[in-house]
Amino acid sequence: MMAKKKILVVEDNMLNREMLKNILFPEYEILEAENGQEALSILQAQEGDISLILLDIVRNTTSSAPTLKISSWLTTSSALKPETVC
Repeated sequence: MMAKKKILVVEDNMLNREMLKNILFPEYEILEAENGQEALSILQAQEGDISLILLDIVRNTTSSAPTLKISSWLTTSSALKPETVC
């Protein structure tokens, strides 16, 4: 059996995360992060096994540093698979 592709959902609103998880779950393995820092930790731990990141770009926090770090990590990481970069 082929492993499901992984999607990382980065969303501070639990209801939105649950809704996306319920829509996507049958086809994909869903990983969840409540904020950018949590998402970075998951990305680093997964070593390029994530096929898609759904990122809430309208942040409620005062700092966008974690989101910028995710963007920077994505563009410089050697762990990314070629099909991951769009």
